[in-house]
Amino acid sequence: MEHNIQISEVGIQMVADNIAVQFGVKGVIVHKVIPGSPADKAGLSGISSGLNNNILLGDGAIKLGKFVIDNSDDLLTARESFQPNDSVKIVTIRNEKIKEFQIQLAKFI
Repeated sequence: MEHNIQISEVGIQMVADNIAVQFGVKGVIVHKVIPGSPADKAGLSGISSGLNNNILLGDGAIKLGKFVIDNSDDLLTARESFQPNDSVKIVTIRNEKIKEFQIQLAKFI
């Protein structure tokens, strides 16, 4: 019997949870947004360099759909509740402001 399991994908690489805790950031810090991914198309931002090579933190994902995101496990668990092509709201903190993005999840390959 063959099972067709489909996992949805946001399209981000996450910073390790312990680093987010060290920075005092809630949620999951976006390290990198994968080009062409749902997160990229929606406008999420990853870590970058500022003036004088200062590190600028990426978005901090705090909610996916109705699921609160406190750490990477929460994000992975929330992601499993959706199917590829589902449209879902992701809430982030960027520069100490709440931002909302609507993304269409992709199929995890």
